[in-house]
Amino acid sequence: MTGRTALPSRLPLAVCCLALLVGGCAAPPPGEQVVDDPRFVILETLPPGAALAGEDLYPFEAGERTFLCLDGDAAGAEIVYSGGSTNEHDAKFALDQGAARTEYWARDEAGNIIMPVTLDHAENALTRFDPPLLIAPRMIEPGAPVEAEADMIVLDSRNLKRQRERGKAKRAIEYTDDQRIRTPLGEFRAKRIVVHFAADLRLADAENTTTYWLAPDLGIIAQLREEEVRILGLISTRKRSVSVLIETPSWDNSTNKTE
Repeated sequence: MTGRTALPSRLPLAVCCLALLVGGCAAPPPGEQVVDDPRFVILETLPPGAALAGEDLYPFEAGERTFLCLDGDAAGAEIVYSGGSTNEHDAKFALDQGAARTEYWARDEAGNIIMPVTLDHAENALTRFDPPLLIAPRMIEPGAPVEAEADMIVLDSRNLKRQRERGKAKRAIEYTDDQRIRTPLGEFRAKRIVVHFAADLRLADAENTTTYWLAPDLGIIAQLREEEVRILGLISTRKRSVSVLIETPSWDNSTNKTE
C-alpha cells in the first residue's frame, strides 16, 4: 500500500490520537490573563510552596467533578469528570472525561502514577504506552521537572489486533509557582503545575502543554489547554480551551488511598 492511498483513512485518526492523549496550554507570563472572562482571574504570582503528592493532582478517589468551558469550541459546555476503581488494562483507576475519553491509571512500585492506556470513545481508538507513561511522580517538588518517555501504539478498540498508528511519546511535569486566582468557587492560592506532552507518530506529531491550578482540599480548580497538531510536517491545526471547576468535588476520600 502506498502512502497516498493510506492518507484518507489514517490522517483523521492520527490527528485524533494526538489530540486525545494530553490536552495542553502554554502557561501565561505573570500578570497576563489567560481568558477574557471574570470567572477566571489571575490576581498575583507567588513563589512556589511545599512539595505536593502526585495524588493531589491525580487522585485515586471515586466521584465526580464538573468543569465549565470558558472559551474554545466548547465554550459554555459543562464536562463531568468521573472516576472509579477498575481492573481493566493493567490499571487500578479509570477517569472518564465526559463521554469523549477515558484514562487508565496505576501506581508503580515506587508510588509514582503511571498511565498504561487511554481510550478515545468517539474514534474507537485505544492507545497503549510501553512502558506505561509516567504522569506524576510520587512527590512533585517545586522547580524540579520530571520527564518520561514511552513507545505508543494505537489500536482499534473494537478489534485490538488491528493497529492504526504507532510512535513515541514524551512527557514532562513541573510545579512552577503559586498564583492567587479567582474562580466561581472563590479566591484561592493555587499551585500551578505545567505538563508538556509531545507525540511523534508516523503520519503526524503534536506539541501540547497543560497548565493546572491546584487548590488545597479541592484539587484541580482551573486548567488551560492548548495543542498544535502537524500532519506530515505540512498541515497544522491548533486548539485552545480554558475551563474552571464549578461544583465542589464529590470524591469519596475513603477509597483507593495509597497504603
